[in-house]
Amino acid sequence: MKRLLLFNLATDADDSILGFTTSWIRALASHAETIDVISMRTGRIDVPEKVYVYSVGKELAYSEARRAIEFYRILFRLLRKYRYDGCFAHMMPLFAVMAAPFLKIKKIPIVLWYAHKSVTNLLRLATCLVDRVVTSNQKGFRIASPKVHIIGHGIDTARFVPKEYQGASESFTVVTVGRISPIKRLDLLIEAIHLLYRDKRCRPLQLNIVGGALTDRDRHYMEALKRQIHAKDLDSHVNFIGSIPFERIVGYYQQADCLVNLSPDGAIDKAVLEAMSCGLIPVICNQSFREVLGAELSERWVVGAEPSLIKERFLEAASLSQEARQQIGQRLRQIVIEKHSLQKWVRQLVDILASLRREKLL
Repeated sequence: MKRLLLFNLATDADDSILGFTTSWIRALASHAETIDVISMRTGRIDVPEKVYVYSVGKELAYSEARRAIEFYRILFRLLRKYRYDGCFAHMMPLFAVMAAPFLKIKKIPIVLWYAHKSVTNLLRLATCLVDRVVTSNQKGFRIASPKVHIIGHGIDTARFVPKEYQGASESFTVVTVGRISPIKRLDLLIEAIHLLYRDKRCRPLQLNIVGGALTDRDRHYMEALKRQIHAKDLDSHVNFIGSIPFERIVGYYQQADCLVNLSPDGAIDKAVLEAMSCGLIPVICNQSFREVLGAELSERWVVGAEPSLIKERFLEAASLSQEARQQIGQRLRQIVIEKHSLQKWVRQLVDILASLRREKLL
């Protein structure tokens, strides 16, 4: 592939949620001579020299109208100057819709990545206009279409690796990673931690909550969580780490004994796969992971959204010998490597783009 056009929601290596797209861009750059990225917002740029990043200015607080003008200004300049083999839109149905009429004229195929339970009219329109939609799993894209291809989640398994064993820890550390919001059901987690704290079978306990609140609703929820923690006398056992640069997240996985994710059924959460790549046991409520984990591992680690059930899984994880923990961790990591690795993801995406390009040239 000579030149690729890429639409991105955020291009910022330090973004705690979207920083992984830097790894995606780097992987795609190994299959393209040049990549031009048009991004809704930018932060710290850490991409190869042959990748050029343009922002429409959300980080500068540009209005929606001005961002639209900036998008077309950048797009038209690039289309006048270069020929593209394809366009990849990451979580950007808006940019895909805005660009589609002009890209179709030039026979540039568009592939949209979308992995979220939300279905909007804009997404429906984008699905009609793009050539393919790629997603992480069956629940990641909820519009029935023959255009949809499942290619996994693109986890950088070279970054997310298990830590070297340094002896048994005196405490049992649980970590949860992601935005603090009601859908994450962290209040249930606090109840489960309280039950675990009161159970004399468990060694000293720590919970690290990695992530921040983005909206006023999220912030009110976080304050309610803090009140709940104080009422349960858990202040010294629960740490709000806040939003951290993406490259630091792996350290929290490696320091933990168990990851917990209580999000309801839906798209596969990337944080769970990152933790699995680090060999970390996940306690999860999302039933979609049954397909990922298989029957045996699902029976043990996919649970109902009940504090008592979650607490029992924590106890089981805490009671494992080091040998048993490593064996389970190796199985979990192998699942990610085989089904959701960045290497497999990028090969499938590049093959789809190349196939569409050939069709356009016929």
